[in-house]
Amino acid sequence: MIFEEMENRGVRYSIVTYSALIDGYCKIGKMEEARKLRGHMEARGVKPNIITYNTLIDGYCKKGYCKKGNVEESKRLFEEMEKRGLRPDTVTYNALIDGCCKKGNLEEAKPLFKGMENKGAIPDTITYNILIDGYCKRGNMEEAHKLKGLMKVWEVGVDTVTYNVLIDEYCKKGNIEEANRLFEEMEKMGMSYDTVTYISFIDGWCKKGKIEEANMLRGHMEARRVKPNIVTYNALIDEYRKKWQLKEANRLFKEMENR
Repeated sequence: MIFEEMENRGVRYSIVTYSALIDGYCKIGKMEEARKLRGHMEARGVKPNIITYNTLIDGYCKKGYCKKGNVEESKRLFEEMEKRGLRPDTVTYNALIDGCCKKGNLEEAKPLFKGMENKGAIPDTITYNILIDGYCKRGNMEEAHKLKGLMKVWEVGVDTVTYNVLIDEYCKKGNIEEANRLFEEMEKMGMSYDTVTYISFIDGWCKKGKIEEANMLRGHMEARRVKPNIVTYNALIDEYRKKWQLKEANRLFKEMENR
């Protein structure tokens, strides 16, 4: 509607206008509209730039498109931009690697990662976090840790997300000891914890039936001014329910409602 209104008023569109509109469609998952707009753009003699391509590639790699096999469309756009003399940057590679990992195809993600520097795109923290998450979801903790080690070698900063991904997988596997080791490592580095960090531990302890430990961690969480969310409460309430401690489960439910 906005696009048509502008056209009726004789407004000329720039690459910025088109890219903003394409980005809007991509964000709400309307990839067909984004694709049509890109065709309209070229028909009007406005050439797409790297931002346009990155937006479209990222759009296809999100909103469930990769799981439907549409990572191929992202790759086609990647090849097209190279043919047009546009050099893919770190943002381009991150979107593609993320798409491959979401599809569970690490075999396709690896050569993209290895080929980045040859194309002048330097892997950043986001690149590594995407791959670490991919390996964790596969249960390949050895490769995930190797990548974390590479971050140190190449002086790429690890962040809370890096640790959260690893901690979450260890907690899911019931390996709280290794998760705790990483938690202590975070403390030594002076890194901040967030709700995700705590939820992983609380859920891990609850799965082991250790409700006291989970509650202690919740206390630690609030002492650090990290607010529990609905997932935190659900994990605790569910465990109390399993133990038939319904009074405590109801107390937490009411507390959650009052927040």
